[in-house]
Amino acid sequence: MQINQRSYITVVVLLALTLIFLVYVHTGRAKVVSNEGVIKLTEFPLKIGEWQGKEIPLSERTYELLGTRNVIFREYTNSNGNSIGLSIVRGSGDRSSFHPPEICYVGGGVELLDKSLEHIELDASSIRTNKLVLKDNSGFQVAWYWFTVGNKITHNYYLQQIYMVLNELLRKDNSGASLIRISKSVNRQDLAQADDTVKDFISKLSIFLNGKS
Repeated sequence: MQINQRSYITVVVLLALTLIFLVYVHTGRAKVVSNEGVIKLTEFPLKIGEWQGKEIPLSERTYELLGTRNVIFREYTNSNGNSIGLSIVRGSGDRSSFHPPEICYVGGGVELLDKSLEHIELDASSIRTNKLVLKDNSGFQVAWYWFTVGNKITHNYYLQQIYMVLNELLRKDNSGASLIRISKSVNRQDLAQADDTVKDFISKLSIFLNGKS
């Protein structure tokens, strides 16, 4: 009985692999389809509502680690003196350009105090993001991040990777896949106020993230 069950599992696995191969061969003849709604980094504005941005230079080592130079790293400030960091990493079709930001934070000696999921309401929709509360020698920091693949948005790193694998099988373009992270330095007592400030920024930012810039 055990041998029959093992043979059955082997057959199922072989059939599944055969199916994947046939899909791959069939779609290989299809035209490459570009992603819709991708972020236009070359046209991304320095002014977003009342927020004015400035470029923050990155080291060559950082570009090497990211595996792409298609990156935005900026600080945006409003008239009240609030500052927010924005980073957008656009992969060049390579899934290795992406990973959850907390890996970098913790690897750099930053303490991760909390990680949660949060819905942010936009004008006509909402997005689900990851929210990190962090602490280092200079104080506290909160960061929100999510991933995109074409016009798909997800907070889940593994789901982004699945979307990208499916695109590869279907010969679709993965160059629009992105990691979007927004961060703000805060005092512990100002965490709630930081939420409001960042959500206001994200609501204005979302117009450009939807490819309407």
